[in-house]
Amino acid sequence: MSSLSNSSNDFERNRQERGEWSKKVEYVLSMVGYLVGLGNLWRFPYICMRNGGGAFLIPFLFFLVLCGLPLLFLETTIGQFSGKGFLHVWEVCPLFKGIGVGMMIPIFVFSIYYNMIIAWTLYYIGNSFLNPLPWTTCDNYWNSPNCVVDHGFLKNIDNITGQSLNISSHVNEDTTDMEFVANRSSEWITAQEDFWQNNVLQMSTGLEDLGNLNWRLLLCLLGAWVIVGLCIIKGIKSIGKVVYVTAVLPYILLTVIFIRGLTLEGSLYGVMTFLNPDFSKLLEISIWIEAGLQVFFSLGTGTGLLISLASFNKFDNNCLRDSVLLSFTSEGTSIYCGLVIFTVLGFMATKFGLPIDKIVKSGPGIGFMAYPEALAHLPGQNVWSCLFFIMLLTVGLDSQFAICESAVGVLTDSFPRLRRRRSAITVMFCLLCFVLGIIFCFQVLVISTFAGYKRPAYGRYVYPQYSAVIGILISVSPIIPIIVFAIIAIRKAEGITFFSHRI
Repeated sequence: MSSLSNSSNDFERNRQERGEWSKKVEYVLSMVGYLVGLGNLWRFPYICMRNGGGAFLIPFLFFLVLCGLPLLFLETTIGQFSGKGFLHVWEVCPLFKGIGVGMMIPIFVFSIYYNMIIAWTLYYIGNSFLNPLPWTTCDNYWNSPNCVVDHGFLKNIDNITGQSLNISSHVNEDTTDMEFVANRSSEWITAQEDFWQNNVLQMSTGLEDLGNLNWRLLLCLLGAWVIVGLCIIKGIKSIGKVVYVTAVLPYILLTVIFIRGLTLEGSLYGVMTFLNPDFSKLLEISIWIEAGLQVFFSLGTGTGLLISLASFNKFDNNCLRDSVLLSFTSEGTSIYCGLVIFTVLGFMATKFGLPIDKIVKSGPGIGFMAYPEALAHLPGQNVWSCLFFIMLLTVGLDSQFAICESAVGVLTDSFPRLRRRRSAITVMFCLLCFVLGIIFCFQVLVISTFAGYKRPAYGRYVYPQYSAVIGILISVSPIIPIIVFAIIAIRKAEGITFFSHRI
């Protein structure tokens, strides 16, 4: 009885030292902020449009109910019941301790590069106050000779190119000028792409060329880490207060932009492009794979962050109800973001007479190229651009809070004495990540996707083979600790194991 009493006292003391959410709403808002990330804004809408529109929601909801919701419930239950972070929760079964160690690797990487996206957002916010917007003109010092103002000019160039090619196929004479137009047409770049590549990223010639330090991005990165550091310096006590703004404001701004988008010509075309169902796509296995991947990606399962955030809950919190609410809130927000994005993209497509798939691509291209171009054609373009990027900023900050809080929590859980100096630990962690993130402020092309069956590429640049090897090593690195620690646990186990068994 005394041992059980001591164990119970230690358990309660550990929960008190770690702290708990002051209010239930702070936990819910923090989880919503983490689950609703930038992927909801620029990944889900594109994937949904590309994979059958409204028909894509069938496999998406199937995997959400069958896999996503149970995993979310499982992770939050583990964290809430144990009152421990993702590293120490596996003490209940030493065989799985490597899972916690494996989770640490991607979280540390996320904390470094995710804040770079926030830095890009700060850079765009600063430029949104300039008139005219710097990504709407081609007479700036960074613009390339092939810069065009918008996609409308590209359509005209394509028409001219097509006519030139038709003429050249009927005459047997030197058509140097026409060939020049045809060759140059594939090299035109819009002012938005030009701003992104030559002003924001200032891309070098390749991965081998580090280039110069972009001091503007460096200042934005510093500003991003200052914001994050101040917001998480007191742990969940400060995060719980900040999320009242950062988790709610995106919905307000999304609604404002959505209402404005509905008043634009072509908004209905954009919505129909996004939701128009193509049920024949359901016969393709790739659609089901994409739906499953998107569910896991958007809910953030398997990263350990859900465990960490839930570990600060009260022991008797209704985590099942929370899991259902949070999972459907996250995926419902994805659909809502798609509607907001495509109302404005439909306007731009109608204005230029182009199909939407010729304008938009997945990833940061929606947030930093396609959407800013669309907003630039609205009256009061500076106001709309500023609101949009503030919305991106708050969405990114919420996810970064969860990432950094979990990373710092690993240190304070591993060394409980450091809890008294949590503020200093947080500052040191942010400083370390800032220093490591300086590499992203150079002109070298950043690898945003790792190797698959094709060598990674960005636009026309194909990365060298060794970059694919680096990508594979980074992808495999979280798995290695799982195997290593499992072997160590079995090796140290008492009794006969397959290591010591003799026939």
